[in-house]
Amino acid sequence: MKTTMKIFTMALVASSLFLTSCAKDGEDGAMGAVGEQGIAGQDGTNGEDGAIGPQGTDGNANVVASSWTDLNFPNTWDGFNEARFEISDSNITQDVIDSYALLSYVKFTGSDTSASSVPFISLANRYEIHDAMSVGEYAAFALVNDIAAQPLPPTNHEVRYILIAPSSLSGKSNAPSLEKMKKNGINIKNYEEVIHYLGLEY
Repeated sequence: MKTTMKIFTMALVASSLFLTSCAKDGEDGAMGAVGEQGIAGQDGTNGEDGAIGPQGTDGNANVVASSWTDLNFPNTWDGFNEARFEISDSNITQDVIDSYALLSYVKFTGSDTSASSVPFISLANRYEIHDAMSVGEYAAFALVNDIAAQPLPPTNHEVRYILIAPSSLSGKSNAPSLEKMKKNGINIKNYEEVIHYLGLEY
């Protein structure tokens, strides 16, 4: 009986040692070699450039400037000794008429000489040029200033007008306005001074 118990005890101890040995993790294996780097992909082709947008309007966001436009007055005066020429312009809204400043200038067609401010009075040719705005339209008026002489309406003249927002509508403290131009000593009747201050092309 003792012999049987001894054999059983030895078997139990051996079994425990075997299980304990199996429960322990083995040592980590050595790190494998770094794999080869893959082939680099090719860059995709560049997309086509977009179309060039239309040229923006001269000047600042709160300044609208027309191009130089021929003043094609009628050849004869009307019953009020007046000749009229209109230019359609969708920029001229009721708000523009109510609050924007209008600066206008005339010069001889194709001339590089200095432009004159409107109203323009030609004593030598006995006429005057004035202007006004209505919604969607700028109008220039030629008037006889010597009825007895009865001159013909002016020809070979161009006009350019500039609409300037009041400072309260400009949105930026450094934006141009008629008030700031005057405070900065700009002579608004001098075309060169005005376009230089506003950054417009001649």
